[in-house]
Amino acid sequence: MAELKNRMIEDMQLRGLSPSTQESYVRSMTYLVRHYKKPADLITEEELRQYFLYRFNRPGQEGKLPQVLSRNEIRRLLAAVPIERHRVCLTTIYSLGLRLGEGTHLAIGDIDTDRMFVHIRNAK
Repeated sequence: MAELKNRMIEDMQLRGLSPSTQESYVRSMTYLVRHYKKPADLITEEELRQYFLYRFNRPGQEGKLPQVLSRNEIRRLLAAVPIERHRVCLTTIYSLGLRLGEGTHLAIGDIDTDRMFVHIRNAK
């Protein structure tokens, strides 16, 4: 199993997959091996198909829409932030529709005031 796992990781590295994606794929392979209680190289195509049906043939979760705040609620929320630097950061993140991680990685050079453009690095 260790040799196959190492080969799998090397192949994913060659494809340029991120470390978190690699970990996720290795974890999925581990679940598959545990399910069939046999080495991965002995699992047949039909068993793999059956495993996928077992894993994904369940009812989906009910999709809930996020709560949308009114403009007044947003203003009150931002006004409650006592430190101006934090308030500016949160306002920028909210107004650009960024995820928190995207907003915290913004740098001055990412803002192009001539073109009114903000470059978001590592965005999803």
